Amino acid sequence: MFIYLLVFFILLVLSNIYVKTNEKKKKIVLSIIILLLSVLGGVRASNIGTDVMVYGERWFNISVNTNSLSSLLKIIQTTDIGYVILNYIVSRFTDNFNVFLFVHQLIINILICTTIAKYCKNGNIILGLLFYYFVYYFRTYNLLRQAVALAIVLWSVRYLIENKKIKYIISILIAAQFHATAYFCILTLIIYMLLRSTNKYRKIFILLISFVSIICVINLLDIMTILYNMGIINDRIYAYTYTFIKSEVSFNLIEFMIKIAGIIISSLYIFGYKKEIDKNDKFLYLIMVLDLIVSQTSNFISYAGRLAYYYGTINVIFLPNVIEKVSYNKQNYVIFNIISIGLLFAYWFITFIVNKSCEVYPYQSIF
Repeated sequence: MFIYLLVFFILLVLSNIYVKTNEKKKKIVLSIIILLLSVLGGVRASNIGTDVMVYGERWFNISVNTNSLSSLLKIIQTTDIGYVILNYIVSRFTDNFNVFLFVHQLIINILICTTIAKYCKNGNIILGLLFYYFVYYFRTYNLLRQAVALAIVLWSVRYLIENKKIKYIISILIAAQFHATAYFCILTLIIYMLLRSTNKYRKIFILLISFVSIICVINLLDIMTILYNMGIINDRIYAYTYTFIKSEVSFNLIEFMIKIAGIIISSLYIFGYKKEIDKNDKFLYLIMVLDLIVSQTSNFISYAGRLAYYYGTINVIFLPNVIEKVSYNKQNYVIFNIISIGLLFAYWFITFIVNKSCEVYPYQSIF
């Protein structure tokens, strides 16, 4: 655990330096942060991260020993062809799996950290980076394919904020080549369009879509059975769905507490802020609520938790700014940040250290 805590303190120091330096030096500091996180993930042993042991190292070794991309795609039969292509490209230059892990981490951290830096101004970047580190960073050690998709989706949120819907759709299509679950982010676009719409029934539409989405997630198995019987989905996807249906209901208290705390603070801003609320903030707030709803269905359908990650990652750029706006003075701002970091640390410790989620603890390197 020492190495993880050491990186946390280095990240805390670097993010504080980032806040206090000029624009030119900010890019240097941000680059160091990205390299730090990428190297830590790149030099890890091949038993760190569940999916590394399940398919990660095996797929890369297959790529090394395959002469053409077309042959590789025939051997590794998956819909996530973007991830296979990434394996193939890296394998043309090296047969070292850790180089692949470093490149994989570098892509993810560039997309996520630059997005945090873009939208978390001033001291907000500190909480944004720590939110990413404690909640999502260690999941990238495990969710090899989906981690790239998550990073692309978070990076593409800028296109919704800038009202560039076509670019957002293209980004989602690219993300879906790394993990098909990214297609669910079309729902984010629908909510965004309804929120921007002048139609007087838009609120009803938003509630209706949210309700239907929840029903679909809750009754996922029945829906997948119907689609399977109709021949719309294949045996692999149908069997995959069964794998993630839980026989017993479970409940993650610390995760629920963090999400509820975020909802309460954001609600104070959305409904109690004296100044006019930006439409983009309302949109991000709705996505946060959607994250809470979908993540709670994971108590009995574990796969729903994976879908919730697409909505939850938005918190790394939304919550830090909200906390600044509801603080009103520097003292409150510091207190809110300390409480937030404490909750995030507790979540990290319980999830990854105590419960050993994603199999990232204890950390081992190749050295």
